[in-house]
Amino acid sequence: ELTADTKFEGACIDDLLILTNGKDNVQKYDGSSIVDLGGSPPKSPFIAVGYRRVFLVNLPHQLAACDPANPEEWTGEDSATISINAKDGDTITWLRFYGTNLYIWKRHSLHELHGPDLGQVSANWRNFKVADVGTPNGRTIAGVGGALFWLSDSPNSKGVVVWTGGGSPQLISDPIQGIIDRINWDYVSTAAAGTDGNGNYLLSVPLDSATAPTHTIVYCTLDGSWWIWEGWAPTAYGSYRLSTDKE
Repeated sequence: ELTADTKFEGACIDDLLILTNGKDNVQKYDGSSIVDLGGSPPKSPFIAVGYRRVFLVNLPHQLAACDPANPEEWTGEDSATISINAKDGDTITWLRFYGTNLYIWKRHSLHELHGPDLGQVSANWRNFKVADVGTPNGRTIAGVGGALFWLSDSPNSKGVVVWTGGGSPQLISDPIQGIIDRINWDYVSTAAAGTDGNGNYLLSVPLDSATAPTHTIVYCTLDGSWWIWEGWAPTAYGSYRLSTDKE
């Protein structure tokens, strides 16, 4: 079981839900019970699933991938372990598929992994640094209107950035620089982000001396306006679909 009061991430592959928190053994849920995932995968704080593979992280800089035919094969067959710029001394902070490629965030950089196809032989994979803009907290990343938004503390890009998959992420939060300056960066690990489905990027952050989110920064992608909400500051965001909703 996963330790209580620890943040965890989950992703589905085939008929399994994979759960991981970076501290306990990676878990699987098959609809009836939760047990350790086989194959001794790394105790990863992050997870992504694509091309019939589970991707995990072995901190500080290694990316691990299971065999495409078996989410419980991590050392043989076509499983893989890949170093993401080990020489920069930076730590991986998030994984996410965007378009057809897997992207890996470090605190001060963004990297892309591609094959020709991530479902094919892992020896053919290559990873490239896309930009010198990363994030200290991957839970501030959210997709809105086809673009990705996140909170960055990288040099020359400290604030909210947006990225559409081409070029470098662009800093867009200059109009609220006074609020950005008030973020308690020592506790940025508590920040979280999501979207309301109506074109708004929602970012909950701790301001001033707070050690947990106190305010929510809202960026409206429809008209470029900024709003600051007080009294509603979630510590986690998620999405769901009612069983009565259409696909």
